[in-house]
Amino acid sequence: MDQGLLVRLRSYRPGQNRDSLENFVTEAFRWLIESTVEVEQAFLEKLRKEGGLADWLTPIPAMQWATQESLGTKRPDMVARSENLQLIFEHKVWAALGDNQLQNYRQLGSEYYPTHHTAIVLITPTSADFSDEADITLTWAGIYEVLEPLLDTLSDVSAQRVNEFLALLAHEGLGPPAPISHAALTYYAIGRTLPQQLSDVFAQLAHLDWPLSADYSVQFKGYRWGRVGIEFYRRSGGVEWAPGFFLGCVLDGRDHGIEERWETSQLQLIVDMEGALHRHYPTMDSYKKLIAFFDAIASRTAWQCYDHLADASSRKANKYHPLYLETPLIALLQGTQQLDEQVEALRESVMPVLSEVADSACLQSFMAECDRSSN
Repeated sequence: MDQGLLVRLRSYRPGQNRDSLENFVTEAFRWLIESTVEVEQAFLEKLRKEGGLADWLTPIPAMQWATQESLGTKRPDMVARSENLQLIFEHKVWAALGDNQLQNYRQLGSEYYPTHHTAIVLITPTSADFSDEADITLTWAGIYEVLEPLLDTLSDVSAQRVNEFLALLAHEGLGPPAPISHAALTYYAIGRTLPQQLSDVFAQLAHLDWPLSADYSVQFKGYRWGRVGIEFYRRSGGVEWAPGFFLGCVLDGRDHGIEERWETSQLQLIVDMEGALHRHYPTMDSYKKLIAFFDAIASRTAWQCYDHLADASSRKANKYHPLYLETPLIALLQGTQQLDEQVEALRESVMPVLSEVADSACLQSFMAECDRSSN
C-alpha cells in the first residue's frame, strides 16, 4: 500500500544521539523505493553490479524493506530481505561510522537470520567515507546518478517522486559535486581543497557592483593570511584600511588570532584597520557606534556579530581585524550545484547587509574620524 511520503515521515522518530537528517533521508529513500517499482529495480540492479551479489540478485528477487528494525541491541538504517538474501544498509550524512559498527551489523544479521546470506551496504557523502568492512559502498551522488536517468521513462507521478528526492539530495549537498562542495566545507581540516573552490566563486563576486563602491575599490584576493575572498580599500583619505573591509572566509584563524573559535566555514564581513590607527580607533566614539550597529544587524538577521577586542577568551586580540559579521556558509549554499548559482546565492545574502553598512551614518563618521587621526 502506498501510504504517501508525509504519512511515512510522520511515523519517523529521531533516535537519541542520531543525526535527524540522516534518518530523514533514509525514510524518504525507503518510501521512494517501495512506492516506485522502477526505482527499486534500478537500485537493486546497481547493487547487483557493484558487489559480489550476482548469484543472489539474478534475477532480481522480491524484497521486503524496513527502516530502524531491531537486530538485538542495534538498529540499522535500512534492511531489505528476500527469501534467502539480507541487505543491511548503513547511511551516513556528514557523520562518521562508529567503531565496529558494520561488523556488529553483520554478526547480528547472521545470528537473527542464519538462513539468509547477509551483505552490508554503506552509503556515504563521499568515497573518502568508505569502509572496507562493507560489501558494497556507494555515495549519495551515485544514487542520484542511478535515479536521474529514470525520469524520462516514468509516469508523471513517479517522476515527481524521484525529482523531489533528487532535490532533497541536491539541497543537502549529496547530489553531483558543486563548485564549493559540502564535503570540502565539512572536512576542510582533512582535505585542503576549499581555498581553490572558494577562489573560483569570489573571483566572480569581485566583478559585481557593490554598495561600497562609492568610497572603496574592490580586489579579489586569493588565499593569504589564512583567508580567501575580496577586499574593499578606501579610495581617499590616504589610508586604505581606515577602515577597510574583507568579504570572504577565514580558513585558518591563527593570523587573525581567532583559532580557538574556528569550527566550520563562515562567510565573514570583517572590518580591517591600518596599523597606524591601532592606538586611536578602539576608543573612538564612532567605532563604538559601529560595533553597536553591527550588533543591531545581528539581532534581526541570520548574521552574528563578533567583537574580537572584547573577547576575553582570545589569547591576543588582533587589532588589524577587530570586528566581524558572519554567517554559516554551508547554509547559504544549500541547494546550489553550479558556479553561477553559488555566486548568486552569496550575492543575495551579502547585498542587503553590505548596503546597510554602506548607507549607515556611523560608517561615515568612523571614516571621517579615522581620516582626522591619520592626518
